[in-house]
Amino acid sequence: MKLRFGFVSNSSSSSFCINLNHLNAEQLWKILYHRDTAKELEIEYAECNNWVVEVTHEGYVKGYTDMDNLRMEDLFEKLGVPLDKVVWDKDEN
Repeated sequence: MKLRFGFVSNSSSSSFCINLNHLNAEQLWKILYHRDTAKELEIEYAECNNWVVEVTHEGYVKGYTDMDNLRMEDLFEKLGVPLDKVVWDKDEN
């Protein structure tokens, strides 16, 4: 029997980090405006929880979400982002 204490959720969280050197200007723009890009590329996107995506001063694009509302992996693949250069941190409950 498994016991859990504290907050329990059926959702999952996910985050990513990409060095800007691995993206061209168009890819960066489309990742930053991922909601519009997903619609344009006809990728399913649940708008209940958005991805938070930002460019850091250290030269990275970082993003996170509390729900799997858009498979960023699908978006990156369609944009030609080198998936082997993306660092993922996925926590599935």
